[in-house]
Amino acid sequence: MTKFALAFLSGILILTTFRSLPHWGWVLALVPVILIAVKYPRNVILVGLAAGFLWALFHAWIKLYPALDRSLEGVDLDVVGQIVSIPSVREDRSTRFDFLVF
Repeated sequence: MTKFALAFLSGILILTTFRSLPHWGWVLALVPVILIAVKYPRNVILVGLAAGFLWALFHAWIKLYPALDRSLEGVDLDVVGQIVSIPSVREDRSTRFDFLVF
């Protein structure tokens, strides 16, 4: 049980290393892996990794899915606020900063 719990946590941590949420194709790829691995009890670590990854992915999608209405996608929006952190330039030429919306 400890191996499974550590593998489950590792699967969650693996998802947190992604820059953006993966596509639903990951679910389609990992579900068969879990089903095959459950059949063989020696693969408890593989099952835990996949299950933790899918669990975190599911909860992230639930939390982030309703963030923007489809009718607003691709539309320019005016946002008023204040930059509250020092901007940092990343290797991929993007700039990140914290922004407080009024």
